[in-house]
Amino acid sequence: MLAHLERAGASFVEDIAAGVRRLRIEVEEGLCELVTAGLVAGDGFAGLRSLLHSEKTPPAAPRPAPPPPAPRPARALVPARPARRAARRRPGRGPRRQYVRRYGVVFRDLLQREPGVPAWRDLLRVYRRLEMRGDLRGGRIVGGFVGEQFAASEALETLRAIRRAEPAGQIVSVSACDPLNLSGS
Repeated sequence: MLAHLERAGASFVEDIAAGVRRLRIEVEEGLCELVTAGLVAGDGFAGLRSLLHSEKTPPAAPRPAPPPPAPRPARALVPARPARRAARRRPGRGPRRQYVRRYGVVFRDLLQREPGVPAWRDLLRVYRRLEMRGDLRGGRIVGGFVGEQFAASEALETLRAIRRAEPAGQIVSVSACDPLNLSGS
């Protein structure tokens, strides 16, 4: 099925079944395995929902082979693309804003331990654009780290308030397995 998808490109389940000469239920089970392995992805959630739903309902009676495929504007399964290539196509979306929401301040050393992070150069392009739009603030925000740093406005305000406040004499400990513990960075 993977070879068929690589040859034919985006395909409907019926088209895959005809192309690999398997029953629809066999194709659906195979597609579930390919999706789970990260080898194929859908262009939306409808295809995944139908695959998950088909496991819970009894299989329909086999249908005769479909007529030759005609172009149809609907959901389809496509070979999965590497995350970095997909990330370049959609600036400002996906994990880029997630990192800012999670940490408040983002810089290269911080993201080294994150799994599946896009290349820093790709993130820089997006963060610089967001800075020019006024969505992020750039500069040297966290001491002891080199390179560009970007922060959400709320995080900057919180950091400024903490810096102005008198020390409370409290000891704050962060678990070694907490992602916010940056002692290993």
